[in-house]
Amino acid sequence: MESVWVSASGDVYFGHFLRVSWDDGWVYGSFLLIVLLGQRAQRIGQRGGILWKQIVFLSMASSVLFFLITNFGVWVSGTMYPKTIQGFWECYVMGLPFFRNTIVGDLGYNLVFFGSYALTKKWTKEVSLLRF
Repeated sequence: MESVWVSASGDVYFGHFLRVSWDDGWVYGSFLLIVLLGQRAQRIGQRGGILWKQIVFLSMASSVLFFLITNFGVWVSGTMYPKTIQGFWECYVMGLPFFRNTIVGDLGYNLVFFGSYALTKKWTKEVSLLRF
């Protein structure tokens, strides 16, 4: 939850408040749902540990959630696409290149973040077993 507030406060600090639009609600709403998804995964992980396949799944689910919500917001509140079913699909098709980059970025970030955590945890466990 705090990542949403950090992002929002960063926008205010850096002057984003001068150009607030309805699109921001779609972005922050998707961030909020992704944070809630992560909190749910954290509770599951505390019971029995979280597996790599779950991390990959949650990363992909977060990317898909962000893509679906923000592109819907662009279609509903924007003027770039007509408010027809064809405009709806065109909005999503035009967002696909960004979606690819989102997936690659999210998977890469999670690999580095969770991978470095796992390696650090393993390394510190091995170091603590050494006797001096």
